Amino acid sequence: PMARPLALAAALLLTGAGAAALRPEAGRAQSSPSSPSGPQVLTPEQQNIVFPGRKALLLEEQKGRIAILERSRSCVGRASTPEALSSCLMQERRDTMALRSRFRDQMRELFAKNGIPFPEMKRLQLRRIEPGSKGAQQSI
Repeated sequence: PMARPLALAAALLLTGAGAAALRPEAGRAQSSPSSPSGPQVLTPEQQNIVFPGRKALLLEEQKGRIAILERSRSCVGRASTPEALSSCLMQERRDTMALRSRFRDQMRELFAKNGIPFPEMKRLQLRRIEPGSKGAQQSI
């Protein structure tokens, strides 16, 4: 469930379409922070350098998400008990988290190979959902 928002956030961060605008720094090969506490923003030159690899990795990551959802759909269709359904959902979550981790590692490798610092994002901390609650509370 969190994979889509995180993938979108990563795509926005990496394309520079997030809250911070791109800085016009022609010819620079280094990224600079948009603010002391904000994420780093790629220059147009850096975006062009990582574009082919980033596009290929995103397409592979999307194929992986589709495969996970298809396996989960099949598992849910076969589930005949609440425990089996819960197991399907837990497996989908584990697979999604593993895919996200592999994607993040591959993106770091792509950036490192091109000598570009990887833009880091703060992780959101989610509180466990208690039975009967309306949802998880988020804090930064």
